[in-house]
Parts: sequence; C-alpha cells; structure tokens
Amino acid sequence: MNPAKYDFNLFLNDPETHFLGFEGEHLRFQGFGHFNGKPFTFEAPVEKMLLEIELKPDSDHEIAKINQDAMMPTAKDFRFSIGDIKTDLAEEDATESLKTILRDNCEKAVMEAYDLIWEGDFDNIGKLPLESFLPMLVIKQISSVAKTFKISPDYLDYGFDPEIFYSKERPYFKKKRSMLKEIDSEFSVQDEGEDPYAF
Repeated sequence: MNPAKYDFNLFLNDPETHFLGFEGEHLRFQGFGHFNGKPFTFEAPVEKMLLEIELKPDSDHEIAKINQDAMMPTAKDFRFSIGDIKTDLAEEDATESLKTILRDNCEKAVMEAYDLIWEGDFDNIGKLPLESFLPMLVIKQISSVAKTFKISPDYLDYGFDPEIFYSKERPYFKKKRSMLKEIDSEFSVQDEGEDPYAF
C-alpha cells in the first residue's frame, strides 16, 4: 500500500451504479517465497478490491424481538484480482507459469482471509484499517434500531419509533394510534449558502 496514494472509497447507493459498498485504490500485493532453494520476492498491482453490501433483515433474534423492521448490512459480492507479477528472480526462472501460480495462490489466500473475517476471525479483523469497518458499523447500528432506513449518496435517512422499545414493558393501547398527529414543523430555517448536512 502506498500511504500517499492509497484511497478507500465508500459508495452509498451511487446514483449511476446503485452500488453500496467499498473499493480500494492504488494498492499493491507483495510477498516472498523460495524457488529452487533460493529466496525471492515479488509484487503486483491490485487491479480490483471491491466489496458490495446489501441490507437484509437482521438475523439477531434479540434485536428482532424489539424491532421487526431491523436491517443489517451483509456482504453481497467480493472481488479481488491482481495484475502482472514482477519478481527479483533471474529472467530464465521467472516464467509465466510461475507467475500464474503466484497470482492464483495470492488471490486464493485473500479470498480465504475474507471468508475468515466474515466468520469472526479476530486475528484477521485486527489487521484491517479502521476505515474498513467504521462506515459499516454506523450503518449496522442505525439500521438495527431504525423503523425506516434509506441510504443515498448525500445522506442517511432513518426514522425511530420509541414505541418499539417501550411496548414490551407495557401494553400498547389501540386508541393511542388514532390520537397521533403528524408534526408539521422545521427544526431550523436554512439560510442561503448554509451547509444542509448535519455531518
């Protein structure tokens, strides 16, 4: 990874691609091995590292007891591939067949690590940068307790109903719903040139 160029892109239902997920840019894969008893190193550009997310009903039974509309982000698709491999081996040793074996095994190792992460392997999770999970945690926590939830490139739209927490502690009166009225008001008036976003 080149710290000066590395970029971690978060897409929130992009209007053109309708993509929800993460993508890394300017990454390189590096490794080492032995060939005919001699150590060597190799590296290759990461052509694709993309994780697509979708929202599904929350599988946590404790959360479902409180909020039947709870959603959770889950992995829909993960793609990883690397480009041309360069080694410090002599030209006659760095054959295309060797490079193919290296490429296939590197991609296989990353996919195996990905599976372990989703299975809750803390050794692999601890090696990931914080920004890999922070957006996911925000979406996870909000969607677990929200009654309505919508993701767009510009904002997260979510609505809460306190009744989903209190109804388990006391009965819900049928007449109560007919007495509720929509609140037609604004928190504040936005002046021209002001940033409309909360954060």
